[in-house]
Amino acid sequence: MIMENTLKNLDILDPRLRENVSIFCQRLLQDFAGRICFICIYGSASVGDHIPKRSDINLMVMIDRLEMEDLQKSLKLIKFGRKKRISAPLFLTPEHINTSLDVFPAEFLDMKEKHISLYGTDPFPDLVIDPKNLRLQCEQQIKGKIIRLRQAYLETGLNKRHILRVLTGSLTSLLPILRNSIRLVKPGSIPPKTNEEIIRQVCHEFHLEGKAFIDILDIKKGAHKPDRPCIDSIFKGYMNDLTELATKIDRINIIHS
Repeated sequence: MIMENTLKNLDILDPRLRENVSIFCQRLLQDFAGRICFICIYGSASVGDHIPKRSDINLMVMIDRLEMEDLQKSLKLIKFGRKKRISAPLFLTPEHINTSLDVFPAEFLDMKEKHISLYGTDPFPDLVIDPKNLRLQCEQQIKGKIIRLRQAYLETGLNKRHILRVLTGSLTSLLPILRNSIRLVKPGSIPPKTNEEIIRQVCHEFHLEGKAFIDILDIKKGAHKPDRPCIDSIFKGYMNDLTELATKIDRINIIHS
């Protein structure tokens, strides 16, 4: 177990994030002295997609064990972090990671390629993902999202703000799935890391129209404020593309090399 509380790679982070991330991680290491073996930052802040005052900072913490008492111990620090737009860290144990690769292949692959190590020994290079598990998860997540989008529209479709939140939240949560769906049609490739590049390549590889994806991304950035007819058009295009994507993923035949 690593004992020094020395952080690394802070210079890689956006200068606007360094101080808060450093303070938060140092306090984590103090609160769980000798028990944390790895900390990394993942998501938008690790690839230059972070939007100040809009994007959260995501941390993964690998710890020797995780009990209810550990969660309780973290509450004050988490409250401090939220004020700095640092999300509650993703606490994982080595055992949980090793036994969850078949359940969350896309998330672990995404984290593997889109993270910055801040402390300890990086476990990601040794992770091996079965592409059959990845194909199944991509199909399941997209089809599940389609069902939830329909329900959300039926329940609150008259509320413009709510539908916009539904659309941006949906795309944000699907980005790891979209990114990893590229691996299914281009085995062995390393998909792009930024959100716009991911969307454009997915649309290219799967021959999707794709305009709705870009529109939703622009809404998320605050660069597009659509009126009501435009929102309905975006919603329709998004649903059509997701339906087509799910159908095409279902037809992919995974062949092990």
